[in-house]
Amino acid sequence: MVFQNYALYPHMTVFKNLAFSLTLRKFEYDVPLFYKKDEGNHKKGDPILDENGNQVFTKKKMKMPKEEIRKKVYDAAEILGLTPYLDRKPKALSGGQRQRVALGRAIVREPKVFLMDEPLSNLDAKLRVQMRSEIAKIHRRVNATTIYVTHDQTEAMTMASRIVIMKDGYIQQIGTPRDVYNNPSNVFVATFIGSPSMNIFDVEYDNGKVSLLNDIKISLPKQFISQHDDFYKNEVIRINKDIKNKQNEILELKKFIEENDNKFKKLTSNEQKENYFLLDKDIKELTQEINSLNSRLNDLKDIDKPHQILLGVRPEDIYMKGDVNNKNPSEEFSFKCDVCELLGHELLVYGELNGQKVLVKVNASYKIEVGKTYTFSFDLSHIHLFDKYSEKKILKDREE
Repeated sequence: MVFQNYALYPHMTVFKNLAFSLTLRKFEYDVPLFYKKDEGNHKKGDPILDENGNQVFTKKKMKMPKEEIRKKVYDAAEILGLTPYLDRKPKALSGGQRQRVALGRAIVREPKVFLMDEPLSNLDAKLRVQMRSEIAKIHRRVNATTIYVTHDQTEAMTMASRIVIMKDGYIQQIGTPRDVYNNPSNVFVATFIGSPSMNIFDVEYDNGKVSLLNDIKISLPKQFISQHDDFYKNEVIRINKDIKNKQNEILELKKFIEENDNKFKKLTSNEQKENYFLLDKDIKELTQEINSLNSRLNDLKDIDKPHQILLGVRPEDIYMKGDVNNKNPSEEFSFKCDVCELLGHELLVYGELNGQKVLVKVNASYKIEVGKTYTFSFDLSHIHLFDKYSEKKILKDREE
């Protein structure tokens, strides 16, 4: 395991920190067996052989020899670039070097799985970038599975082969960085992955168009319209199944109460109250969930009429008017630039669209001035639609 606070022993040198776990642990070795006394034709100290004439070994737990410890420490130090610092103590090291020592303590044990709990969060921005690439290189050289916990989505995107995104203890999506970025499963994933985060607009869907402003309607591609219709048909089927399952749960709970009524009566009054209260609470919660689902079903009956959905567009998928890089432009819209941030090769343009915040990322070659109004359009190939009620994605996964 590799922790956020390094967990190094301050009174030990780098060498001793790396070697410490190896000096404590006992490892299983194959130890040859020898005769302890004279037996027949065999003298004391002769090797014991099997029927095929091969040396007989036994398993024995022993401390690792010092030479082997030294070799493992030097191998790990070479991988991590720590060889010149093996005689130093942690206080004489930089933050990045200390983090590498913490990694080295895990590497020398040759684990099948590394567990890393936000190992870079204590480092400054420049060092964090450097250590990201270092850890990625180490991962490739050691070739061991690594479970890496982080709140920094840049770390997740740049280092992971697969990402598990969690919220409130529940998994939201599992996939490759590219898949999670291009095909977020819900609004949370869409706004969490990507920097700057995705723009989310409240829009009205009506007959294949979404109203961004009162006078601006964005026409959706035909495949998006059919995917929208399929999503809500499947939602109706799913909700009906959920209602049926919850109704069955209520029936089972009521049946359980009837069957165990006599047992409950034999309990003390407090125990009776507690049992009845918990079961009744479950029934009430399930009833409330059914009522909520029925309400949702009523809304879906009018799904052919105009209704609210969420439109998601990443800042880099909004283009200035006339930009030839926009291969599938939507209808144009305009807004006033409230803030403009220069990031070297690109500009971040902040504004408002019908009372909703919008952020656009454009090439720094554009001359953008605060207070002026500019015209933009979406790349329709890269827009996302989400259900406003569940915040789940409506469109199917897009292949890149």
